[in-house]
Amino acid sequence: PAVDDDGFAWGTYTEGHLLFKYHPDSGFTWFEHGVPSQHRWGDAQAWAAVDGMMTGDDGYIYIGATDGSLHRLDPKTAKVEYLGKPHTSSRLTYLAIGPDGMLY
Repeated sequence: PAVDDDGFAWGTYTEGHLLFKYHPDSGFTWFEHGVPSQHRWGDAQAWAAVDGMMTGDDGYIYIGATDGSLHRLDPKTAKVEYLGKPHTSSRLTYLAIGPDGMLY
């Protein structure tokens, strides 16, 4: 999980890898979407399993998925944006912000 600037912990749940956020004062908020996978099941959107999450200095939550894709979650809107597949690896497990402010 990752914690946003408002103190909400974000994560995924169920086999469908759907998003949730949690705050001790307000409880859980459950979402009907997850992190979009680049794979589809016929006409249906598939959701990628999350390998790693971290909050960036810009307030967005960055998500690495098991299909190697990188995503950016806006915690204000719960919108997830696909940023690409930065590496040929099949997974994107660990994320870190370097001293230069770049995401690695």
